[in-house]
Amino acid sequence: MSGGSPCALAFDRASTGTYDTRDPTQPVDVKQNITVSLPRELVRRARALAARRRTSVSALVAAELERRLGEERAWRQSRRKALALLRQGLHLGGRGIESRDALHDRLGLR
Repeated sequence: MSGGSPCALAFDRASTGTYDTRDPTQPVDVKQNITVSLPRELVRRARALAARRRTSVSALVAAELERRLGEERAWRQSRRKALALLRQGLHLGGRGIESRDALHDRLGLR
């Protein structure tokens, strides 16, 4: 890179990441363009919302994706914990059954 600015970004050609020269261990948030086809009315409304919030449509989409992905991550984590509890079993305070015969002892019930 040219310029020699202390805030310049250094590109590490050995990897695909871009790093801040002030702290080479910290990757810079590199953005990537994608193409999305949306209905015109939705795009119009998204642009209006972005303008009211003083942001961009890209920022709105990114925030919503982050929120949805976070929800999914939390759901998967909760599911994993719940399934582990089910496999482990829960003690509900009852006492164990001595034997099959004791369970079916009709005379002991009277």
